Amino acid sequence: MENIYDRIEKVRHTFMKIMPKINSKIMLTGTQNPMLNFTISELRILQLFKEQEKYKMSELAHACGMPLPTATHVVDKLVKNKFAKRVLDGKDRRVIYIEFTGKGKKAMAECDIHHKENVIKMMSMLEKEDQERLVSTTEQFAAVLEEISEKMEKKIKVKEGGK
Repeated sequence: MENIYDRIEKVRHTFMKIMPKINSKIMLTGTQNPMLNFTISELRILQLFKEQEKYKMSELAHACGMPLPTATHVVDKLVKNKFAKRVLDGKDRRVIYIEFTGKGKKAMAECDIHHKENVIKMMSMLEKEDQERLVSTTEQFAAVLEEISEKMEKKIKVKEGGK
């Protein structure tokens, strides 16, 4: 029986081979993909603003799983390009929040629309059975990842002494 690493490598290889083919077939022709204007790290941070209006830098870094210096660098770029802004806390001047700007909200709305259009196009190419299999499997995968993530966080807390 294959070991777990070899099995994971086979899956990774399959994804790396198939995804570019799928992307080239479903990407809307004649339109610019607004997500190409951002790095993956920038998109990870910008997506968080759908859940909450403002964050402290440490909260952003933790939520994205980035080291604080990396998150700060990414936010610096977003602020420079006016997709986000730094705002002082009215009660404690030492606290600085990061907020979405109107430009940032507009950019993410465009990304969401583009993504939705591409998903609709891809799903329309599939039979109903395949649509259901794909969505069901993806939901199961997400649930397993969430469960494993919670278990890992509990183990890390125990190792750190319950902090």
